[in-house]
Amino acid sequence: MTGARHIVLRSRSESVALRLPVRALVAVLVLGLLLLAVIAVSLASGSYAIDMSDLLATLSGNPASDAIGNVVWQFRFPRALAAALVGAMMGLSGLAIQNVTRNGLADPSLVGISQGAALAVVLGIVAMPGMDYVWRPVLAFAGAMAVAAIVQSLSHQQRGNNAIRFILLGVGVSGFISSITSALLTYGEIDRAMSALSWLAGSIDAATWRDVVILSVCGLFLLPLLLGLSVACRPCGWVRKPQSGWACR
Repeated sequence: MTGARHIVLRSRSESVALRLPVRALVAVLVLGLLLLAVIAVSLASGSYAIDMSDLLATLSGNPASDAIGNVVWQFRFPRALAAALVGAMMGLSGLAIQNVTRNGLADPSLVGISQGAALAVVLGIVAMPGMDYVWRPVLAFAGAMAVAAIVQSLSHQQRGNNAIRFILLGVGVSGFISSITSALLTYGEIDRAMSALSWLAGSIDAATWRDVVILSVCGLFLLPLLLGLSVACRPCGWVRKPQSGWACR
């Protein structure tokens, strides 16, 4: 069923309905086309320039030469896809925070989640320099979840969670954690500090198809979970009504 401003999709039993704004669908289509254009430019440009005709032939399975095929399939394509997937996940994390806080300017770094991840990694690098690289994302995830739980527990009230309280506490926790991270980087050994800074800066230079597969699987698993939790954890804006008392707005 369609409307002037929305498209409504219903199941056969009409037990489930999805309302999609037309403007949002158009924006997604335009942004998707722009993303494909950016990926095409990234595949063709670089120190080894590739003509667009040769690029299309390579993507269709008929590379003009082995060198072009290796450059596209082994280096540029996995990096481009990894960058796109990471960017999509960062956008989803920001969307979830904005939905929970009801603030269009909120992001994970505002409420200390990014800082918690950074602190956990820096602490692991400084305290355990021989730690394998595979544990760094695990530490980052654990640190982010720990800070999110701390901020959520501190902002919890008897009448529910207040978005403003959540943001203000998050800003305070963020500043506190950032100061600890800065102290570790300042007073730690220079080689460990440089290793931590290099990891925190991030890079897709070494991205491979293995990374693309991991990001894709994580995205497919976490996307429905994230959307469900962002709705379930959305805090109430409590208002006092003369007759019924406190109610969720």
